Amino acid sequence: MSAGKIKLGDYDLRVIVTGMMKYRDTTPAEVLEIIDPMLLRLFDTIKALKPGKSTKCLFSPEEKRLVRFYLNEWRNQLIQENNLGGMDGVSDVMIKFI
Repeated sequence: MSAGKIKLGDYDLRVIVTGMMKYRDTTPAEVLEIIDPMLLRLFDTIKALKPGKSTKCLFSPEEKRLVRFYLNEWRNQLIQENNLGGMDGVSDVMIKFI
């Protein structure tokens, strides 16, 4: 799998950041070396992006894999909590990384 651009809206970006931050405390240091620069890049993109607009963001293969992993973890937690609305939102964003 190669690096690629994924079209994301402000909502999508916020879901990714929230999902990644949710598990940050339990993430190994070597993974944080990948996640932290990506999160800073996404924060900057969110700040620059007008509400309701979208942009194409470049993700390395490893970043894509980590986004899928952490969004899937969050989605599974939402399913266990029977929060189907939240699960649908996270799933919609996760699909963009498959």
